[in-house]
Amino acid sequence: MRRVGHYSIDLVSQTLAKVDDREEIADTLVGYLSQEFKRVALFVIRGDAAFGWKGINRGEGIRDFGKVVIPFMGQSVLKTVTDGMAYYLGSIPDTAENMVMISGMGGEKPSAALLLPLIVSGRVVMILYVDGGEKELGERFMELHRLLAKAVLAFEILIFREKILML
Repeated sequence: MRRVGHYSIDLVSQTLAKVDDREEIADTLVGYLSQEFKRVALFVIRGDAAFGWKGINRGEGIRDFGKVVIPFMGQSVLKTVTDGMAYYLGSIPDTAENMVMISGMGGEKPSAALLLPLIVSGRVVMILYVDGGEKELGERFMELHRLLAKAVLAFEILIFREKILML
């Protein structure tokens, strides 16, 4: 994962406006948010499961996070966010699927977490997970929502670039 010293929201905006690939989008989001939150993770949604993509726990990359798979057969907060296409704020219920997610991110269950969907072309393609931090998660909701809106635009720019090149 590429890390660039200290991220500011201005640097994040400038970087997202010029991204070359989806890895750069993920690295920028996770790098920026890991400055404040204890744990930050991005899950990719494919089919009936969430897959770990990028994750940081206490400033360190989460080992083997790319191997984390949470199927949507049972109850999980990731399934709730995907099905409802809406955020989740609160404690993580004790379900088998949620425990796989928590274990994959380092094993310590948070008192509260905030999960936000990245919706592209009318479907949830990714979920941002954050916990910890100095401020209450609810106080950060609007800022995080705006940040994800910028990330969605960056993904759409990549999609449009690919379409232009294919024509």
